[in-house]
Amino acid sequence: MSGAFIHTPPYPLHFSALPGHALEPLADLLVGLGRELAGVNAGANLAVAFAAAWRARCGDDAHTSMRTRLYRLGTLRPSERPPGHAVVASRDDRELLIGWVEAFGAEVAAWQGNVTSQVEDRLASGAYTIWQDDDGTPVALAGVQRQVGGSRRIGPVYTCKPHRGKGYGAAVTAAACRRAINEGAAELLLFADVDNPASNRLYQRLGFEPIEDLIVLRFKRPG
Repeated sequence: MSGAFIHTPPYPLHFSALPGHALEPLADLLVGLGRELAGVNAGANLAVAFAAAWRARCGDDAHTSMRTRLYRLGTLRPSERPPGHAVVASRDDRELLIGWVEAFGAEVAAWQGNVTSQVEDRLASGAYTIWQDDDGTPVALAGVQRQVGGSRRIGPVYTCKPHRGKGYGAAVTAAACRRAINEGAAELLLFADVDNPASNRLYQRLGFEPIEDLIVLRFKRPG
């Protein structure tokens, strides 16, 4: 059995289904490299086991930040189309997108690096889809990551609070998926908050199928 891990500060360590006997050597490796970990994102049992190995070496306490579910798109199903239409975000939308991405991160308690640079990077590749209502007001957003090995990840998906519950989130997600498929993505993935039943129902209605449940643990050094 083999696996892989990735650590991109300030985000948590993320690893696949590593064998249990690899966790302590991984902790030793990261300590030896002088890595500071803000947390770990992995399957629940593995994440807890790694957190124990890390605490034994660095003294960091761990607490649950989020439980997420990884989805893969099967067949994209049409959603009810609310008023309006999808557009590709442009440089004119820069400030709007920065505000929305920051608001999304605050709502889901997600790690956020430099939001401005992230938004500018994705804008350059045309990776944001915005839903505008009938009068041209932007109401919802869906981003898509760059393609890696034929796969692309949808996210963030965000709808302005005054416009929620009207189908905009489903519509903009479906539009972003269609764009990614038309651009050659062989596989579309996304993460959803397990504790948000509305978003999980939305993605399943669109044709996303659950693959794996993960837990995000935050590390904190006592004192």
